Amino acid sequence: MVDLRATNTKLERRALSLTRRVSGADEAEASAALAACGGRVKVAIVMLRVGLDADAAERRLEAADGSLREALHTQAGR
Repeated sequence: MVDLRATNTKLERRALSLTRRVSGADEAEASAALAACGGRVKVAIVMLRVGLDADAAERRLEAADGSLREALHTQAGR
């Protein structure tokens, strides 16, 4: 479900809810992260949990072959 890409109001609410739940961020933080990464939930979660900008979070996910779990647990230097 974290591969969700919000394309309508219902999915935008779901994306915000998922991002908040997994990242622990408040509504404003989660909304800002989603806006910064084009609504990509996995990217927003990595941004919030690891403290990266959207581009760095996207690269980290790519390096982890799209695995959110791996991206969240990968050491920064790898």
